[in-house]
Amino acid sequence: MKLALLFLIIAALLSWGALRLDALEQGQAVAPAQRAQQARVAPDANASSHTLNVRDVSAPAPFSATPLFRPAQTPAALAAPQAGQTFALTGVAGSGDARVAFLRDEADQQTLRARAGEDVRGWRVERLDERCITLTRQRQRQTSCLS
Repeated sequence: MKLALLFLIIAALLSWGALRLDALEQGQAVAPAQRAQQARVAPDANASSHTLNVRDVSAPAPFSATPLFRPAQTPAALAAPQAGQTFALTGVAGSGDARVAFLRDEADQQTLRARAGEDVRGWRVERLDERCITLTRQRQRQTSCLS
């Protein structure tokens, strides 16, 4: 019983959504009562009684020409990274105090060398071990590990 009621509700919602989509494609919002009135076909006085007016469906919908995101609405996460923002650890050489990390800047793909305590493009190398590096800048922290 509950399953049948659920299917009935889903079918009603899908039907309502299809009607609203047709109204949007035509560039106007049509009330259901108006849609029922428009659905009735009246014969044209100049045409034979068997002729129907047919809407051209090959033309694109008017709202499909606009982009999904306008430049001002583009999410910040999709913006290109700037030099010195994110790094990837590409390798670690040496041991102890002689340990050197090789970092790749994600923005310009330049490879940089860094040791513990050094500054790299405004970031300070806080910790460097055989697999990971931790960089800090003010209150920001970035950790990158070898995969």
